[in-house]
Amino acid sequence: MNFPSRAHQAPTTADPMLVNYWYVLWRYRRIIGALWALTTIGAVALAFLATPTYRASATLVIRDQMSEPMGALAMAANLTGVKLGSGATAKQPVAGLTSKEITFRFIQQNSLKKELFPELWDQSRNQWLEEEPSMLAAFNRFDKEVRDVAIDYDANMATLSIIHTDPAKAAQWANELVALYNAEQRAKALKEGERRVAYITQQLQEITVIDIRRSLVDLVQGQLRSNIVAAGVEDFEFRVIDRAVPPEIPYSPNKTLYIALGFFGGLIFGSLLALFVHGWNQVLRAEYGE
Repeated sequence: MNFPSRAHQAPTTADPMLVNYWYVLWRYRRIIGALWALTTIGAVALAFLATPTYRASATLVIRDQMSEPMGALAMAANLTGVKLGSGATAKQPVAGLTSKEITFRFIQQNSLKKELFPELWDQSRNQWLEEEPSMLAAFNRFDKEVRDVAIDYDANMATLSIIHTDPAKAAQWANELVALYNAEQRAKALKEGERRVAYITQQLQEITVIDIRRSLVDLVQGQLRSNIVAAGVEDFEFRVIDRAVPPEIPYSPNKTLYIALGFFGGLIFGSLLALFVHGWNQVLRAEYGE
């Protein structure tokens, strides 16, 4: 007696399920096609009609502002029994680029509220449609939607990016924000240097020990040299190795990605909907009969 082999028995259990699956998809092909067409058309419309945004980035090297006069001044302070702070010439946190202080000043100097809240600004009448947004609201929008700072502490580098609908403004804002921060830090360092010189000069009038007086004189000379150098350094805390330039390719929307998601998403969603409708109909038939 001949028995059928296992190789011929396996497809008899799998084939009906596969055939049923394709039957369902074919039966509800109109639903699937309609959803596919809607999602694809919607994705294409979104990709081509959405306002493009551009991302301009500046690459920065974080300078080490801890100078020798600062370390020597700390030694002299220990000798005279006076405690000093870390000083403005010490390396400042990179978080300064995203601080409220520098952002508020940047927004005020460039009158950016109107650009950050275009939906609230009436260009024709040159006035706000409602109450003017606060500086904190402007900071939050600028920080979340416009500015992005990526830091590589191992390489001692940072990348400042600005996202804007105008590529020229994106590059301009990125470069100006770095320049403003460097100028602020340089001004603070010079002010702190002057304070140190005044402090050391005062100590020279009070201290009579010759060795300490010589050390203080050397400190004054060293601090004055540091002040002169700092006054002439534009890239005080961040050295710009790659200035931001107006980008030519939009950062968003990604047209290829949008269309691909619409195309395949419509097919998948339509197929799932067809299977759900078919299964629901089967349940209703089993419960209520035909």
